[in-house]
Formats: sequence, C-alpha cells, structure tokens
Amino acid sequence: MSYTLNNSGAWQELPDGGRHWRLKVNMQGALSTNTYYDRFWLPTGAKFFVYSEETGQTIGAITSEFIEGSKEKPVEFATSLIYGENVVYEYYQPASVRESAVISISRIDYGYRLINNPYQESLRNFGDAPACHININHPDGKIWQQKEKHAIARVSISSPNGSWWCFCALINNTRNNFTPYVLTANHCLSGLDAMGNTNASQWVFYWEYEHPGCKNLSSEPSLVSTVGASVRANNEVTDFALLQLTQDPCNNSLALPYYLGLDRSTSPPQTAVGIHHPKGDVKKISFVNQVVSSGLISWNDNTISLPNTH
Repeated sequence: MSYTLNNSGAWQELPDGGRHWRLKVNMQGALSTNTYYDRFWLPTGAKFFVYSEETGQTIGAITSEFIEGSKEKPVEFATSLIYGENVVYEYYQPASVRESAVISISRIDYGYRLINNPYQESLRNFGDAPACHININHPDGKIWQQKEKHAIARVSISSPNGSWWCFCALINNTRNNFTPYVLTANHCLSGLDAMGNTNASQWVFYWEYEHPGCKNLSSEPSLVSTVGASVRANNEVTDFALLQLTQDPCNNSLALPYYLGLDRSTSPPQTAVGIHHPKGDVKKISFVNQVVSSGLISWNDNTISLPNTH
C-alpha cells in the first residue's frame, strides 16, 4: 500500500486559507531512509518538504519547477537520504492553488549498514575510502579543482533489491550543446539497459558533495541534487553506461556543472587521475604515476575485464 494525501497523514486548515498535510513515519532502528514515489506532481505555488525532527536535516522546498509530467501523467520521483529512524513529509497548498497535488509514496528504504551519519558520533564518519583516495580539495588536486571536479556526482541507485552508491561524470557531445549526459558503469545499472528498460527516474544525483579541505569533517556537505535519468547506451563487456539526466544540473543555482570530453587517441596515457566517490564517500582524487595498461584486468571482486576495454 502507498502513502498518499488521501489515505495517510493529517490535513490542517490554515488561517491564511491554505492547507497543510503532514505524515510522520517511524522506521525503528533505521540509520537512514530513502523515499521513492510511484506518482508525483505538484501544482504551481505548492511546496513539499521532507525532513528529520532528530537532526534538523531538511529537503525542500520542492516545487513544480523541479518536477516533470502533469497531474494526468505524474512521474516517478525520489528524495534524498534522510538520517535517522524518523522521517516527516509535509505538503503546503496556498489558498490561491485550486488543483490538488499527486503524492504517492510507494517505498521507503531502510538503511541498516554502511551509513556515514554525521549527526551521531557513535556511527561511522566520513573517510571510508581507502587512503590512496584523498579529498578533492587537497593541494595535490589543485589543477583539477577549478573545472574537472564539478563534472562528478555521487549517485544513489534505486533497484528492487534496495539502494546503494555509484558515481558518474557529466560528458559533452560532438554538437557541444550541453545535453546533460553522464557516463557511469554498466554494473551500476542493476538490470537497466538501453534496449527498452531505460527508466532510472528514481536515481538521485548529488553534485558538489565534497569537503572544503584535506580533512574529513564531521558535518555533511550541503545536499545539491537532481533526480532522474534514462539509459541511452550501455555495454557489459566494456562496463560503461551513458545516461541522460531528467533534471539538468545547469538549472540548479547551487551546482557548478562542468562537461568533460573524450580523447579518441589509441595511445595509452603515461599517467592518470581519478575523481569519484569511493564507497559513497565525499569527493576524492587519486593518481596513477605509471603507464596505464590496456591488457587484462583482474578486479578485487574476482571479475575480469578483457583487454582494450578500460
């Protein structure tokens, strides 16, 4: 059963003529929650919030400017991770708004492990990435801090089996028209593909998720996010996936998107730099100071990539 404006929560009539709806859900013992909506649409002027009473963490106001679809054809949607076992949903409809919103909460994921909760000292902090990955704003990463780092986003992946972290990179195309394509790994798709199963509408993309200096802080970076994508191309052998974002980060005033390019050269580089979010950590950078091989690669999980694929 889904939680909706009609079957759950409580409505309140406000003195200004507006209406307010509130639903509080307790997930006993949860370290965090992720919320997914099978139908979501907001009329112009209405506002939707998700927050934690424990930590003060707030998502919103979410307004119609961020939402695709229509009342007749509402879209799937998702909101970012909320820490703790209690999550509150609030909807405000001003007196001037006559149309009702469509809000249907179809699933709330229960976070039970690998949660970096910056609001509770007893839980694991930031810094789960191996030591070879240093914070992106370390002096060693200086020449990549003005442009390239802004291409990278942490991604919350939704699948029938739960949710987990991956990362992606904004990438330009030969038309140079800044279509919001991102490059990620095929192993992140969890069954999605470009041949009919393209719907990544409930993926959440976190931009500028980084600490300002070398050290891992106890406080979480500000959440700057977009929601949704479609798979445009993918290949299991080369482990790549190309997605087109539903919400363009260029339209988010708190994001500073930068579009990376591709090099068609077949000569292996002498050095390499990786910028990503290992284990869902804050943005990191790592370096390879040797010739990069294009031969057979054996990974830590015992999988193998064929030559000339990476």
